[in-house]
Amino acid sequence: RWSARLNGLNNLRVVEAIAGSQHRDDVPMKLYDGLMGSAHVTEQHDADCVRVTEVPTHELMPGATCVFVDAEGHEPQIWKGLKPILDRGIRWIVLEWAADRYADAPGFLAELRAYGAVTVITHDGGERQVSDESLLRHGDWEMVVIRPRETAADRHITF
Repeated sequence: RWSARLNGLNNLRVVEAIAGSQHRDDVPMKLYDGLMGSAHVTEQHDADCVRVTEVPTHELMPGATCVFVDAEGHEPQIWKGLKPILDRGIRWIVLEWAADRYADAPGFLAELRAYGAVTVITHDGGERQVSDESLLRHGDWEMVVIRPRETAADRHITF
């Protein structure tokens, strides 16, 4: 709420929950001293955790056309929560890729590839194709773009 107000976003709806794959209460989220705004979902209930509610991603953004995800290892759960709306006109999804944080990075990457084209954002703001081997070997962070495959129904043919 504070950030929205500071940035003049008066019509913004603030939801105090984490996006994910299901409805869950009392989900532990680990906070980091000195890193304001940085946290990650965990299964450990440490003293430096807060309890949050998880809501399926598609319920938080039912009309989304573009999605940006930076969730410190929670990306696969957010992806799972997006599935009910993936074929409703989402143009692209940008997500932080960190293979070493995912329980099943090859399986997650296979799901992304099955949905559409996967590219990596380069340092100059462009995009480049990348192999599965490179993404799976690269343990630190990359920003990837996923665009749905075009179907015949998506094409507009004029005569």
